[in-house]
Amino acid sequence: MVASCCCGQCEIEVKSAPVLSAVCHCSDCQRRTGSAFGLSCYFHEQQVQVKSKQFRVYSLDSALGQQQRFFCEHCGSTLYWRVALFKGMVGVAGGCFAGDQIPEPEYNALGQQQCSWLSLAPTVDNPLTQEAVDKALAR
Repeated sequence: MVASCCCGQCEIEVKSAPVLSAVCHCSDCQRRTGSAFGLSCYFHEQQVQVKSKQFRVYSLDSALGQQQRFFCEHCGSTLYWRVALFKGMVGVAGGCFAGDQIPEPEYNALGQQQCSWLSLAPTVDNPLTQEAVDKALAR
C-alpha cells in the first residue's frame, strides 16, 4: 500500500497490513489532523519504505512520549511519525492511504478524551492498552 501527501510529492510504501491501528483522541492528533481524532496505523520499521526525500521533521513531547513527525515540505501533510512508546515502529496517518486502502482501526486510544458527540463503530470500542501495544511490538 502507498500513502501519500495532499500534493503527491511525498510517498511511503508499506509491505503489509499494520500491526496495530487505532483511532486517537488526544489533542495532538486532533491538531495534527484538524479533526476530532487521528487514525494511527503502526508498522514495523522494516515494513516501511520512504519513497521521497522532501520531508521536513517536527519534534515534540506528546501524550505518548517524544515524537518526530515527518511532513511534506510543500503541502504540509503529515505522513508518518516515530514515537518513543512504539520503539522500532513507524506510525502512518491512516487517511494518507485514501479510499478503500484506509485500514480499519482496531483500538480506541485515549477514549476518555473523545468528543461527546462522536460515535464509533462497536469494532473500534477496544481501549488501547499497554498489553495491546506489547503484543503488536512482538508480532
